[in-house]
Amino acid sequence: MQDVPLKLYLVARWGNNEDGPNGSDTLFVVRAQDYRSAAEVVDNALVALRESKVQPAANWVCEIGEDKGEQTSTAILKGPFYGLSGADGYTSVWTRQSSQDEWISQKAVIEAARKTGQSFGDETGQV
Repeated sequence: MQDVPLKLYLVARWGNNEDGPNGSDTLFVVRAQDYRSAAEVVDNALVALRESKVQPAANWVCEIGEDKGEQTSTAILKGPFYGLSGADGYTSVWTRQSSQDEWISQKAVIEAARKTGQSFGDETGQV
């Protein structure tokens, strides 16, 4: 068994190629050591899709668990599939607008939303 378990992430790109950036998000489930590695493997997959209506970069990463398996490599486990990204129940979430932007932790935003009884994204419009 591996010494340091890899984590599982839900990674999203805002929108999809059929409906554009305001359509359902393009989602991937990824096994990776950290959120940056998860985003990088998705960025590479999105570039390979050669889509024209949306940018080829992840915008949102949420840590959703720990991989208990024997595999030790970063990999996309599922995706792309389409739906809405959401962080209810999670605090390890990062966002960016483009591949040139730095990742920004949303932990403080999520915690503030919880204190006011809102879901993450109600006020920010980010999710």
